[in-house]
Amino acid sequence: MADDDRSKLMVPFKYEPPEVPEGRGKVSVNLARTDISGFTIQRAVKGLGETNMHAHTAADSNWFVLAGEVEFYGYGDVLIAKLGKYEGLTIPRGTPYWFKAVSDETLEIIHASGRTSTVKSERVNYRPVLKHMRDLGGREATGDERETAAQVAQASAAK
Repeated sequence: MADDDRSKLMVPFKYEPPEVPEGRGKVSVNLARTDISGFTIQRAVKGLGETNMHAHTAADSNWFVLAGEVEFYGYGDVLIAKLGKYEGLTIPRGTPYWFKAVSDETLEIIHASGRTSTVKSERVNYRPVLKHMRDLGGREATGDERETAAQVAQASAAK
């Protein structure tokens, strides 16, 4: 089978929860990836596992909580959702967000993503990357992206 046919193979995987490194606050375990989809489980602890405000230009994200609680925020720190066990959130591509673990129980959250090839894949940072998120890179959001993000956050805000 040619190397480019590898994406057509079915590949089993198994999850074994890792310890969250002390002082880092969050760890991601990539369980499966193809050219268009990804399946990751992240573990984060309260107070250290936050991510910066960012968006992915070519990836839709689905988040599903297995343990703990999480708050997701949109542009301008608008609370979009507080989620507990067996609750989830869909974030369309290009939509800026950040999240944090909010319970004493370690957050364990599935991140299932799908990518389009019709848009250049970039990480767009609306705030600087946090120290514990080494080497994520990306570019700074434009003024137009910030304006659109503010409108989307207000329309999506938790009631």
